[in-house]
Amino acid sequence: PMVFFWSEGEEKSLNVPSPQSGGKQVRYIFNRWSDGLSKNHQITVPEDTTIYTAYFDTSYFLKIDSEYGTPMGEGWYNPGSTAQVSIDSIAEDTVNVRQRFIKWTGVGDGSVNSSARNILVTVNGPVVQTAHWTPQYYLTTQVVPEQTGSIVASPSHLWYDGGTEVGLLAAGKNSNIKFIGWSGDLDGNTN
Repeated sequence: PMVFFWSEGEEKSLNVPSPQSGGKQVRYIFNRWSDGLSKNHQITVPEDTTIYTAYFDTSYFLKIDSEYGTPMGEGWYNPGSTAQVSIDSIAEDTVNVRQRFIKWTGVGDGSVNSSARNILVTVNGPVVQTAHWTPQYYLTTQVVPEQTGSIVASPSHLWYDGGTEVGLLAAGKNSNIKFIGWSGDLDGNTN
């Protein structure tokens, strides 16, 4: 509280800073003065002791931590508000590596733990939502010389989560073409 001793009849300005910090991820936004006037207004000092009260609304920050992708929904929210939070399912990393979203974990009142990319967070206090990712690798195969056979991957995808075991089978175009071996990141002669 602030106390001022002013003379009756003087013209004074009432003003308060807004927003005001309430600590980590909390702020207070000016709502109104007790006399119903705007944040910055003039008063004439009355004869009697008068109390002017500034009322503030609380808002909380929803922080989104993500090493990849383009998260949406971070910002300031009023208590009880529902925030729509979303993120890409795939985020490009390098030429042959990308990241696949796997889940949200949250901390704070109203936070959400979910494997869905799009979630609703009820912001009842400061919240931190963290996106978790797993790397995926692009598998390329090539038959040398070209046009002499094919390679079948099982399971058959272009992108694989790190740690996925992939079976490869090389087959010649005809019975005269025989498999000799693997080279590159995979080597050996077992088909």
